[in-house]
Amino acid sequence: MKPLLTTLFLILSIVLHAQHAVHITPQQLFTDIQKMQGNATVIQFWNPNCAEVADIIKEYKAAVTSNPDVDFYFIAITSKVELVNIAIDANGYKNDLYIVNPSVDADLYERRQTFCRQLCKLLKIDEADFLTLCLDKNDKVTYIGDAAYTDIAKIIPTK
Repeated sequence: MKPLLTTLFLILSIVLHAQHAVHITPQQLFTDIQKMQGNATVIQFWNPNCAEVADIIKEYKAAVTSNPDVDFYFIAITSKVELVNIAIDANGYKNDLYIVNPSVDADLYERRQTFCRQLCKLLKIDEADFLTLCLDKNDKVTYIGDAAYTDIAKIIPTK
């Protein structure tokens, strides 16, 4: 009986600690950045409904593994949580992936731009529409622009 209970507990623990898609707002992201003072931050938007999903996740895994002192927020632009969860499961991604919370903007096509505007305001930086934003450990912008997942290793703040 004891081995059965131990096995059930282990399975339950694994399920409860499995990574998954997490909805996030600009305010929540800003709060997370403030809490993690001393760490660099990389924020990148991505599309989980494209042919390159496996390549995207591979690049994200490499970036996270190679840069343990950097906080990564890979944020999907989608209304389909299952696409992100499939990407996590199919590619063995061990960290959370984020989704822009629909409360940011009801229109999926405007959601990223609205998120960017709100986050820029919270960070007190010039408003910008970006795919990628990098902050050094002092929360100073080191990159803001349209770098794609293929460029992630080149723009990670090293200071």
